Amino acid sequence: MSPQDFQMTRSFMVEEPAHPVDFALPDADGLDAAAARAAAHKLKAPFIDLRAHDFHPQTVKLLNESQARRLKALVLEDRKETFLVGFVDPWDLRAQDEAANLLRKPVDIAVITGAQLNDTIERVYRKTDQIGQFAREVGQDVQVEENVV
Repeated sequence: MSPQDFQMTRSFMVEEPAHPVDFALPDADGLDAAAARAAAHKLKAPFIDLRAHDFHPQTVKLLNESQARRLKALVLEDRKETFLVGFVDPWDLRAQDEAANLLRKPVDIAVITGAQLNDTIERVYRKTDQIGQFAREVGQDVQVEENVV
């Protein structure tokens, strides 16, 4: 890491300038976000905070859960000609190529954090599966009760 990259990363982690010895490090998610912001800045790509980003679950699900986990990526927007895809590792060219092949469109790169990726995957994929399972169970209960009457 060059001294300039270190200073840029440090500037994202610490609000006020401090002495090199006494600055406070943020929690793991803060470090993750600072590194992601630094990567986005270096690549001139947007950093997307998934906690504040408005996305559509059907767009995210253009990659299935296992693909999203393996590529460490989420489809964030359909931009007609391209997809905006958030990557935890924006330098992973193999993941970018595979995402473009799976989506059958070119991808525009954004940078996301690993912790937010995992939270979003849990929220989008698991909740839908749980709701579907619950609906199937309720449907089975209704059929059983109809047969009893």
